Amino acid sequence: MVKEFKLTQSRKGRTFIFPPEGKIALQSLKSYTGLSDKHLMERLNADCQFQFFCGIDIPVDRPLTNFKIISQIRKELGKKLDISVVQKCLAIY
Repeated sequence: MVKEFKLTQSRKGRTFIFPPEGKIALQSLKSYTGLSDKHLMERLNADCQFQFFCGIDIPVDRPLTNFKIISQIRKELGKKLDISVVQKCLAIY
């Protein structure tokens, strides 16, 4: 799905918290859990299984605080979404 969304890991500038796969995983968690962005961020900070699923490691002493990152990722994926291509990709798997 990363390929279908044309997501890449930038090599220049600031490094992102979420890898390309993690962005898709995060939105899957959002849909699966039905949590608000704020509550999803709290759960992500507290639950190592959620972090593992998203391919990130959040230090206990430096939790993520900007829950708006979840909506920013959702907007990024929404702009790149071609539903017919993604449906074909999901149907294969």
